[in-house]
Amino acid sequence: MLDHSQDASRKVDSPKAEARNDDSHDTNDDSHDTEDFPMEAALDRIMQTYDLLVNCSAAASAEARAKVTEYINTLFEAGERDAHRLTVCGLAYLRQLDGTTDPVKEGYTGL
Repeated sequence: MLDHSQDASRKVDSPKAEARNDDSHDTNDDSHDTEDFPMEAALDRIMQTYDLLVNCSAAASAEARAKVTEYINTLFEAGERDAHRLTVCGLAYLRQLDGTTDPVKEGYTGL
């Protein structure tokens, strides 16, 4: 026969455990050591996407990473913690630096 007292205690502890798990995903909580995670995730995603879009040498990719790292660090220090927004801003920044990938400059009109 099953001991239901243990099952009841699990149900009581369950909401607290869920609350702790939900708090661990909050990137704005300064008490966690993963404060830099959104920035690192964004940088990795930016460079992965940029390398797929632009055919450049390893040296050019390293130079682009250094520039975008400085830019993303500025945004992060200003309070931006959303990894997706940091990624979009970083890709837009690299696109602005590298005018050759601008479809309008290449003559694409969308028609």
